[in-house]
Amino acid sequence: MTADLRQRMLKGKSELPHMGRVVRTAGVFPPYVVLADDGTEIEPITEYLKDLAPSDAERTVSSELRL
Repeated sequence: MTADLRQRMLKGKSELPHMGRVVRTAGVFPPYVVLADDGTEIEPITEYLKDLAPSDAERTVSSELRL
């Protein structure tokens, strides 16, 4: 992302281009994947989500909701 695009986004004057889509998988893990416009899975995103899933992020969010 260029610095100019970042600054425009921060000011609400631009949006990221829409690319691909999120779809539910037939499996349990991961429950969703991101597909490119041509229908192929964007594997680096899947790997990132797999790494993120076992983190404490869910516990943090749910504990904040109980406040």
